[in-house]
Amino acid sequence: MILQDISGFEDFTSLAIVAIVIGIIGLSISAPAFANLKARANTLADIMNMSSSSELAKSRADGDECARILGGGHQETWNEFLTEKGLKRR
Repeated sequence: MILQDISGFEDFTSLAIVAIVIGIIGLSISAPAFANLKARANTLADIMNMSSSSELAKSRADGDECARILGGGHQETWNEFLTEKGLKRR
C-alpha cells in the first residue's frame, strides 16, 4: 500500500488496516441505530406538519411512541404541540 513504499512506515501498514476494519465494524453496528432515530425524528416532524385534525388524531399513537423513544426536547415539543392543538389537557 502507500505506506509500504516509504522507509520507516512499513510497520504501520498492518495497524492501519486493522484500524480501518475495526472502524468499519463499529460503523456497521452503530449506523442502523442512528438511522432509526433519524427516521423517528422525521416521522414526528411529519406528524407535526399535518393540518387535518382527523389525521393528527390517527397519527397520535405514532407520535407518542416517537417522542417517548427520542425523549428530552422531542417529548416536551410533542406535548406542547398536542396542548396547542387541543388534543391533550394541561
